[in-house]
Amino acid sequence: MLEQEPITFTILIKSENDNEGEGYSCGLKFTFTPTYPETVPVIEVFENKDDDPINIPEPSDLEQLQELLEKQVSVY
Repeated sequence: MLEQEPITFTILIKSENDNEGEGYSCGLKFTFTPTYPETVPVIEVFENKDDDPINIPEPSDLEQLQELLEKQVSVY
């Protein structure tokens, strides 16, 4: 957990074959809004600076991942 107010935490993600240099890695930062659960948390995709850099072929892929996450969280 990064902060208490607002509640913020990160998750680092790697694909299974990342150790072979062929996978993907990035981080997700979740920030809960003051009115959570009535409003969805803010989700940010970021470069994992503590590990390998983000390995997504095109910037548009990163944008698509961000959009997909936002769409998924808005369903709930």
